[in-house]
Amino acid sequence: MYRKTSAVPISKIESGDLEVVGTENGRPTLIFGENSTVGGQIPTIWLEKEFHTTSGTQELSSLFADQGKVFDYPKPVRLVENVIYAVSNRNALVLDSFAGSGTTGHAVMNLNERDGGSRRYILIELGDYADSVTAERQRRIIGGHLAKRETRTRLYEKKLTSGNLKNAARFVDEAHAAINALPQGSYDTIDGPKMDGPSIVVEGVTSSGSHVPGIDSGFSYYELGPALFDVEEPPIASKSASPSISLNASVPIEAVRRYVWHTETRASYVDRTAECPWLLGENAQAAYYLAYVPGQETVLDYGLLKELTVKGHPTVVYASRCALSQEQLDAMGVVFKQIPSQIARM
Repeated sequence: MYRKTSAVPISKIESGDLEVVGTENGRPTLIFGENSTVGGQIPTIWLEKEFHTTSGTQELSSLFADQGKVFDYPKPVRLVENVIYAVSNRNALVLDSFAGSGTTGHAVMNLNERDGGSRRYILIELGDYADSVTAERQRRIIGGHLAKRETRTRLYEKKLTSGNLKNAARFVDEAHAAINALPQGSYDTIDGPKMDGPSIVVEGVTSSGSHVPGIDSGFSYYELGPALFDVEEPPIASKSASPSISLNASVPIEAVRRYVWHTETRASYVDRTAECPWLLGENAQAAYYLAYVPGQETVLDYGLLKELTVKGHPTVVYASRCALSQEQLDAMGVVFKQIPSQIARM
């Protein structure tokens, strides 16, 4: 189903376990043959054609009909839907650290629309297409889009098993209720309730050239800012030397403050610099200060301590260096942390 550079697919083809069914841009597309699985309720081999790579390509080309091909080998949304549905609940937080074309977000929104779930997702993508493809796919699913070809949207699905077969009539009623809940004219036609394999399903059909309805959802898009730390590696010849670490002076002070506060407390940040320019905040009886000025050295001494408006148990102060002894700090309940070496690197 997917590319994998190893001898395994070749041996599977030779044994008949995999079958070449077509090509995509000159590359073969494979399906599994008559394999069986043992143990567990989640199959290890999924044979359905809607799980093939070509299905993912067709889905994406329909979404981006105005741009042509935007991504190689996208996963089919139905495949990802089934994976998420099989291993999580309706309130799951789904993380995809290699988001690619954004199929995972698409799948989560589809599932929520279908079963009323409140799943959330986090997509991470470092490719230059993160905004133009990964995020844009989410925008088009939410806002709706023109169908390049006939498009089927799964509106209801309930798999019948030996345990729930007695409730089949109720599932059919649920399927009809899903149809009745649709705004009039949402789809060109409604296909179902019907059986699709072991499942009762309803599909909304959008004809080519018609508008596929959007999904009532939303997402936020963020980009990485500059690195907080500048790290200068020692010369190769200096095997015992450690890297030189400094704070990136181009990073806004507000961002540094938020970062240090988060590493210390994991709590929401509220700007309290109006009380004291160094104050980060209070959490669990402790008070936190960041005495930091880009390009300048700050010293924790009695003069700086007089500027601190809030005392905690303890009072944690970040500064470039400390002019007080450990005994003096202990007597005042102050913890010194040096900038930048004692700022946690995440």
